[in-house]
Amino acid sequence: MVVSKFFSVMLLALLGLSGLGALDAVHAAENADQTGAAPAAAPTKSSFKISTDKTVLFHDGTGFKLYIALTTPRPISAGDLNYTVLNKDFTVGNVVFSSTNEYTHTWVIPLVPNRAGLIKIPPMPVGNTSDLSTPKFDLKVKQVEGIRAKNYIKAQLRAQNPIKNQLAMYRVEVDNLPQVKITTYTPPKGAGVHFELFAERTVSRASAGNRFYKTTIREYKAVFTKEGQITIQGPSISGNVLSGNGESQFMQKAKDVTITVGPNPENLIVSDNLSISVNWNPVDENIHVGDPITRTITYIATNNSLSQLPRVPVPDFNEMDFEYYEDVTTETEQLMRNKQLKSTRVVKQVFVPLRNHTKFVADQSVIEWKNPNDGKVNSIVVLGTTYDINGFSFSDYIPRDPKTAYKVFAAIVAGILFIIFIIYSILMYRRRYGIYGWLHQRVDYMGYWRAFAGSWKKDDPIKCRTAIIEWAQKRWPEKTIVGLSGLPFYNNPGVKEEMEKLSCACWSKGADASKWDGKKLYKLVSKNKNYKKPKAKRGINPYGLNGEIYETVRQTLK
Repeated sequence: MVVSKFFSVMLLALLGLSGLGALDAVHAAENADQTGAAPAAAPTKSSFKISTDKTVLFHDGTGFKLYIALTTPRPISAGDLNYTVLNKDFTVGNVVFSSTNEYTHTWVIPLVPNRAGLIKIPPMPVGNTSDLSTPKFDLKVKQVEGIRAKNYIKAQLRAQNPIKNQLAMYRVEVDNLPQVKITTYTPPKGAGVHFELFAERTVSRASAGNRFYKTTIREYKAVFTKEGQITIQGPSISGNVLSGNGESQFMQKAKDVTITVGPNPENLIVSDNLSISVNWNPVDENIHVGDPITRTITYIATNNSLSQLPRVPVPDFNEMDFEYYEDVTTETEQLMRNKQLKSTRVVKQVFVPLRNHTKFVADQSVIEWKNPNDGKVNSIVVLGTTYDINGFSFSDYIPRDPKTAYKVFAAIVAGILFIIFIIYSILMYRRRYGIYGWLHQRVDYMGYWRAFAGSWKKDDPIKCRTAIIEWAQKRWPEKTIVGLSGLPFYNNPGVKEEMEKLSCACWSKGADASKWDGKKLYKLVSKNKNYKKPKAKRGINPYGLNGEIYETVRQTLK
């Protein structure tokens, strides 16, 4: 049994755990006796076995795996091991937990040493009780020599006391030596800071022995999005290094940066320098419909990205009175010699008036920004302007509301069609074409009657007789009327008697001359002014019941 413990201690020393101490080595050796086949029964006590996957550990960024095996009768889960003590001297990767059976459990912890030397690991508790923890042990990490000792990656943050919303440039340099092959690159990151790659370039450099190599330089825009203490995890690279002993893997990481970000309670734009200039065109304040109003805005900022630049508000205007266009003519970001970022943007805004007798008003606006160097809040006043739109345009009288415009358009079309109809009717009326001929005839009849009524003299029988005959000749031109008996309605009831009285009044003197009644006769003539020849009745009797003569229609006797 003593010999077995001796060989176990020697084995652990070869695995890089030579600094565990005599007592811990014996403890580990006791644990080593329990490896192999699963025990038939539950163990009566808890024991640990600690080892690494490499016999020699280097501070070269390559990393190694730490194995912690626990045999215990207690139930164990993945989160029971508290390994936070390792964060002091190592960069801890993703931990993998596994169980061989219900009593044997293993944690595999990837570690990258942050320093060389003898690193003492204190006990790490397991579970919520204080009676179960790993034994303390030592890990000896050697400092690399030669080419592997060189830092291939370096990073620099160009900000000392940033505040929230501030932008700072973050520079990363990676040396590509001839005997170094870099296979992966991981960019920087951090909670509370947003990184965006601005530029990447490769330059040639010479070493102390006049050996040339390439360096890749990456410039990042880092924007601090929250206040308080934040940690920027440096970028890392990994790959292979060629040396006299062959090829070996490596992994290097730039130093982490812990920085305190100051508050920005107003949440203002943060800039080392910000300027906004505005140019209005035309100069004349009186313009007409269609004349464009142009506002050119130029933004220039130091240590601001284009996405951080403010925006001058667009003036309020009625969309029915103006059309609006916007074009960004210039957008540039340039890293100056002093390593400050200069951003420039030129915006062209165009307002085209659509109606006269309106006014374009752009109120002045104020934009505030904060200087991180002195903490002062600065204000930029953006001047406004006023334009009067005068002149004449038919568009001024076109309603802007689509529903109203449709109604007006329909009314205009209806009016045009009505005018065309009137012109057409006049032409057809004059030509007496179709229904217009009939209409023209009705109008003529009305004219004849008005002339008759105007010449009627109820006390002068001669003039009345003449007026009746002249009117009847015009009213029924197809008939030959030379006397009163030639009137088409002469035989109608009551007409013949009154006409004979009128004739007696014209040619006789004495008692017969005073029997005619001008008023009664006028009413009879008025009643028959639209007299039409009756349609012939079917039959062989050409006479009506009252003695009227009708045209005979020949009837076919059956």
